[in-house]
Amino acid sequence: MRRPCPFLPFGDATKPMAYFELPEELLDDPEELAPWVRAAIQVAQKKAKNKKKQSGPKYG
Repeated sequence: MRRPCPFLPFGDATKPMAYFELPEELLDDPEELAPWVRAAIQVAQKKAKNKKKQSGPKYG
């Protein structure tokens, strides 16, 4: 699997955002895109799970 490149909305390579762009050719090939989608879903699920662990009970 190829590595994603950092998202540079302002063209400044010294200030990349915490997002990554897919290689454009993946959008035309569902078989190549599938591993990227699965990986993105796993990361999102892990992040959501970690966020729930960090938030304690709310009192007030």
